[in-house]
Amino acid sequence: MLSDNVYQEERIPTQLERFWRSYRSNSLSMFGLWCLGFLILITLLSPFITPYDPMAQSSNLLVPPSWDPEGTVDFFFGTDDLGRDILSRIIDGSRLSFGAAVIITAIATLVGCLIGILAGMTRGLLSSTLNHLLDTVMSIPSLLLAIIFVAFLGQVSSISCWRSASR
Repeated sequence: MLSDNVYQEERIPTQLERFWRSYRSNSLSMFGLWCLGFLILITLLSPFITPYDPMAQSSNLLVPPSWDPEGTVDFFFGTDDLGRDILSRIIDGSRLSFGAAVIITAIATLVGCLIGILAGMTRGLLSSTLNHLLDTVMSIPSLLLAIIFVAFLGQVSSISCWRSASR
């Protein structure tokens, strides 16, 4: 069919469509997406799919996991030293872990956007200070920054414990 269209396709795909085609063609990225979806599904359905109450203690202390010859299928991952089902505790703990990660990411995004907006919209000393602060933060690797942050909090808490103990 003859056409006066210079492009091979009838419709030019958008940037999002081209990204999705590229993403979908990578099997490792699709595996990661399916794992994330599965984790979100487990997190949302965790109150309904836990086999036992995660906080309930029982007389089944330190039952080994089901793949151990002495383990049972009733407690798939076994129980802890208080008789609580480990699988139920892992499923229930996913809500806290995933929720905390989402909240921390949202807060970091909000703070970063606010600092970036302030740095871009202001002039003079404030703009220069904010830009240098952001350059400094971006130059430090995130793992090292987390280690420094935890060490600082540990030192602050040990100093406050030392002060309260010396009184």
